[in-house]
Amino acid sequence: MCPQVCPVGVADRVCLGLLPSSRTSWLAACTTLKDLGGVLHIHECVPEQGEACAVCTTIITTLPEQGAMLIRQFFSCGSSQDCAFQMLSEDLLPHGVEGCMVSWKWAGWRRWALHVAHSVCEALPREGVPHWRVCVEGLHHVKSYAPHIDHLVLDLHCEPVTTG
Repeated sequence: MCPQVCPVGVADRVCLGLLPSSRTSWLAACTTLKDLGGVLHIHECVPEQGEACAVCTTIITTLPEQGAMLIRQFFSCGSSQDCAFQMLSEDLLPHGVEGCMVSWKWAGWRRWALHVAHSVCEALPREGVPHWRVCVEGLHHVKSYAPHIDHLVLDLHCEPVTTG
């Protein structure tokens, strides 16, 4: 659970600019987002090969080449480790979510971005708002810190999904 100093449900946008990684703050950031959703800006120093869990690795093997322009989304099903991935074409852009088109420059960046989106999707469900959609809005390269390590910023749009 989030420490008591973490405000709950108050933010439309959370900037996680902690380097080299903000991973320890992801749960707090998800808790801070309003029940109506918002945007997470996640900074991290990412190795060239990126990082991915087994679920993300399986997804990555089914994706088209790295230059493909597709929407990447995860949907939480309300329970931990029960997150569905959906890849949509431009004509299926979710209502109210613009700019979800991402061009992947490097495979490691894509691997990292999908892993972060998946991890955030699993952290978002809460009492009263169990189902969420997490969409990769943007991936930005800030600078290189060392050979094969890049400072990236991932913009994730998080919104609740009504079921029924």
